[in-house]
Amino acid sequence: MEDEVIEISDSEREETSSNSEMDVEITTEQPAIDVKAEQIVPKDAATIAEEKKKLGNDQYKAQNYQNALKLYTDAISLCPDSAAYYGNRAACYMMLLNYNSALTDARHAIRIDPGFEKAYVRVAKCCLALGDIIGTEQAVKMVNELNSLSTAVAAEQTAAQKLRQLEATIQANYDSKSYRNVVFYLDSALKLAPACLKYRLLKAECLAFLGRCDEALDIAVGVMKLDTTSADAIYVRGLCLYYTDNLDKGIIHFERALTLDPDHYKSKQMRSKCKQLKEMKENGNMLFKSGRYREAHVIYTDALKIDEHNKDINSKLLYNRALVNTRIGNLREAVADCNRVLELNSQYLKALLLRARCYNDLEKFEESVGGL
Repeated sequence: MEDEVIEISDSEREETSSNSEMDVEITTEQPAIDVKAEQIVPKDAATIAEEKKKLGNDQYKAQNYQNALKLYTDAISLCPDSAAYYGNRAACYMMLLNYNSALTDARHAIRIDPGFEKAYVRVAKCCLALGDIIGTEQAVKMVNELNSLSTAVAAEQTAAQKLRQLEATIQANYDSKSYRNVVFYLDSALKLAPACLKYRLLKAECLAFLGRCDEALDIAVGVMKLDTTSADAIYVRGLCLYYTDNLDKGIIHFERALTLDPDHYKSKQMRSKCKQLKEMKENGNMLFKSGRYREAHVIYTDALKIDEHNKDINSKLLYNRALVNTRIGNLREAVADCNRVLELNSQYLKALLLRARCYNDLEKFEESVGGL
């Protein structure tokens, strides 16, 4: 069906024209709108940054530190020359236990405003947490110079002095190989400097020496999550592998640590020790299998002198030497070796059975049965 065309008469056109003119007149008389100046004039960056900072402060007080961190970062991007904004973000990082980032921000705040006392206070706190005694002492000195009446860093000053004393005690015990004492004093040091990776890794190293390799490995892995290029952490992982008789992987880790730090003395020592033990074990086993028992006995004896702390490897070397002693008729020496094996590892079943057999051959029947 075709669309119907509606014609407009001349009188209707005149009426429509009259109404249009009337509409135009009406629309020109608009009511006044109350528009504030700030809605017309855009805010400058400094004003917006200050608002972000205030919102950040609100989030900080509410302990919503991640939200506060974002707002402080927004404020810094808008106004990067404000020491206060960097100081606030440093405080936020500290609450998130990110002391390295907090220290970076606090030091940046000081570069902008060398008289910013709170920034020095935060530097002191961060340096202490990270175990940087010299950095702590320098920051404390600056706070005291800026404000001789300030007590804001009194606790940090005392803690830094305690850390110095602890470090001296730790080093003395480490040098004397009193590793249990080292762990004890390191725990005290870590209460004062909980983010100190050096203390954590030294503790892990001593735990490995004490045969507590699982604990040592946990610490090393935790540090590597924070710093994948830590030669000390990789060295500790290698140490754990070495003390669990995984010599090949231990060597790989020591070599990787040396790739990252060619002067890493401990890795050089342990790589050499690892290779030496591996070679001697293999030579001793080869001599034993070929029936050259006395030569094998010499090799196993020399291998036992390499590292008295490696209980896992030494227990196997002692057992192998005990077997050699049975082949050359030294049954009493074989029993003595088995006893030493069981002192290192009371669950070493092969050593228990070999000792019983030796007692039986020595006609010490009570000992043969009683030891099982």
